[in-house]
Amino acid sequence: METDSKLPLTQSFCKHVKNLLPYSFVNTLILLMVAFTAVFSIAEIAARESVLSIISGQISTRKSEFVEQSRESSITQLVGTATVNVDRADAMRYMLNEIQWLEGTKQEVQTLIALGSDEESHILRNVRRSYIDKGGTGGTGGTEGLSLLTSFIRKSTASLLMLSSDQLLAIAIMACGSIGAMITALRGDSAMTLRSLSLGLASGFVVYLAIKGGKHVFLLQTQGELVTFNPYGSGFAGLLSGLFTEKAHQLLTTIIDDFAARLRAASGGKQ
Repeated sequence: METDSKLPLTQSFCKHVKNLLPYSFVNTLILLMVAFTAVFSIAEIAARESVLSIISGQISTRKSEFVEQSRESSITQLVGTATVNVDRADAMRYMLNEIQWLEGTKQEVQTLIALGSDEESHILRNVRRSYIDKGGTGGTGGTEGLSLLTSFIRKSTASLLMLSSDQLLAIAIMACGSIGAMITALRGDSAMTLRSLSLGLASGFVVYLAIKGGKHVFLLQTQGELVTFNPYGSGFAGLLSGLFTEKAHQLLTTIIDDFAARLRAASGGKQ
C-alpha cells in the first residue's frame, strides 16, 4: 500500500520535470545567446576606444620626439658643424611618415566608431593587425590555425563588427534589458514569454534613448571630439530597466498622471 501511494506522486514529479525540461533548455539557450550578443557588443565598443586611445598616445609621443629632433638639428646648424647628419635626417623622415600613418589609422578607427564599415577589411580586428604589423596589408587573414569554436564565433559576429559604436551600444543595452526581463521571469518560477522579452527589449530601447539624449534632448552637439559613453555602465542601466520593468512603468504612469492632473487644475483655474 505504501508503494502504491508513492507511485502517483513519483509519476507526477517525473511528468512535471519532463514538461519543464524543454522550457528550461530553451530559456537557457536564449539567455546564453542574448548574453553573448551583449558581452560581444560591449567588448567591441571598449576595444575601439582603447585602440583609439593607444594610437592617440602614440601620435602625441611621436610628435614630441619629432619636435625634439628638429630642435637638436637647429642647434647643430647654429654651431656650424661641417658634416651633415644624414642619419638624423633619415630618422626625422621616418618619424614624419610614421606620424602620418598613425593619423590615417586614427581616422580609420574614428570612422568605424561613427559610421561603421561597409567592408570586412576595415573592421577593428584588421586595423589592429595592421597597427601591430606597422604597415601590413590589413587583409582579413585565414582561419587555418583557428579552432572550430573560434572560427564559428568570428563568422557569426562578422556582421556585428561592421556596425557603428552607436548601433552596438543600442544592441548591447536592449540585450541587457531582455536579460533583466528573463531573470525576473526565471526568479518567479515562470517560463519566459514573448511578452516579457518584448518588454525587456523596449525598456532597453528607452534607456538607450535616455543615455544618448542626455542633457541635449532635442539638440545635436556636433563640435569637438566624439562623445564617448561607458558601455559597461550603459549595459548595467539596461539590465536594471529589464529587471524592474513593471515598477519603472508604474512609476512613469504615476508621474504622467500627476503631471496631467496639474495641467487640468491649472487649465481649470485659468478658465
